[in-house]
Amino acid sequence: MNQAEVTSVLHIFIGLIVLVWFFYGPWQYLVVDGVRQRLFELRDELFDLARAGEIDFADPAYCYARKRINANIRFAHKASVWRVIAVRHIVNELPNLPDMPNTRAECGTKIRKLLRQSNVLIIGSMWLRSPALILLTGVIALPVAWILILGDIMPILRAQYVKFTSTMTREAMAEKSSVTKSWTWQS
Repeated sequence: MNQAEVTSVLHIFIGLIVLVWFFYGPWQYLVVDGVRQRLFELRDELFDLARAGEIDFADPAYCYARKRINANIRFAHKASVWRVIAVRHIVNELPNLPDMPNTRAECGTKIRKLLRQSNVLIIGSMWLRSPALILLTGVIALPVAWILILGDIMPILRAQYVKFTSTMTREAMAEKSSVTKSWTWQS
């Protein structure tokens, strides 16, 4: 190995170390902080519903939603795909977990929407914090993107090919007929 190759390998190695450090350091905190900020905003929306009188602060649905969002805020840094996989078996064997209580208030659908958004945020953070899922996304997304792009481009290319071949065929036929006419005039 010459010096240029050693330097190149060293640069790649240092780059990988920096990439791993960034992913397991600042990136993790950035994702968790962003998710928590959005969860705080969802909790504020829930509070605003109660403050506006659409639902009572003592309503079981309000209390349930507030507790769920607070739990997501509290444990956002611990949520990971591998923990979900490990805990899934245990949760399936537990007796029925409580669901959101029915509410007489008209804003039950708004509360369910806030809880759904909260769950989507946690799932998104688990996805963004998992290197395996990020790589899997890349492995799946690239072929899908190529298929979609080719699906859009193929009709255009096919039309251009047909236009080109028909033009070439017409020119060849015109040239052949002109050659045939010139040959017959010379005889």
